[in-house]
Amino acid sequence: MKISKGDRARIIVRSFFIQGAWNFKGMQNIGFVYAILPGLRAIHGNNYESFKNALKRYFTFFNTQPYMAPTIMGACLHHEAKGDAHRVEELQRTMESSLAAIGDTFFWQDLKPIASLLSLISVMLGHIWGIALAFIAFNVMHIWTMINGFELALKDGIQGVLKLGRKVSAEKSASISYIIPFLVGSSIVLISVYAEGIIPSPWLWLCFFAFLILQLTRVNSFLVFYGMSIIILSLSVLA
Repeated sequence: MKISKGDRARIIVRSFFIQGAWNFKGMQNIGFVYAILPGLRAIHGNNYESFKNALKRYFTFFNTQPYMAPTIMGACLHHEAKGDAHRVEELQRTMESSLAAIGDTFFWQDLKPIASLLSLISVMLGHIWGIALAFIAFNVMHIWTMINGFELALKDGIQGVLKLGRKVSAEKSASISYIIPFLVGSSIVLISVYAEGIIPSPWLWLCFFAFLILQLTRVNSFLVFYGMSIIILSLSVLA
């Protein structure tokens, strides 16, 4: 592989800004090209025509879950280095849609509500440092995914993409999502103590079991989290 460690580090850093030039026509395409530019320069060197054609290939529509974008960058650069430009165009659309679905489920639907609930519980227990801990844990997970996904895909191409997909698969997301009703129940029980018992406890237990049933019946955990937040807020206001 012609891409140095320094270039790989620059690509990862630039990928954090993939939505910095978001637009309605190409979505994340400008940020995507900006991120992979060091890799394209390393691969095509002084061949200006080849470099220009590569840029044209990537200045098309691009949109995916931001944390999964480096994985796609790695796969594209892998095939660029092998001279399989046609392979890049075939795979890019499939990768961006499938990884968007995986990333949205794993990060937005599961990990983000879990981090938010842990922060809420920390506040109610009087441990403000818990907010920082939840924030750090979430970001360590997503930064690891960005770096690991990029390196796997850069090394093995589409096989690397599949390896990352298995690590953050829908099955694992489904298992992790069961943490949410537990944290919801903990939040509901703790809110009665935090609010000095002004919310009747039967309502709290009713909410807990209602959300547990919703989760067990495969209702979207994102809806469970925000439904819990709205009900707790409403009960607090009514009390």
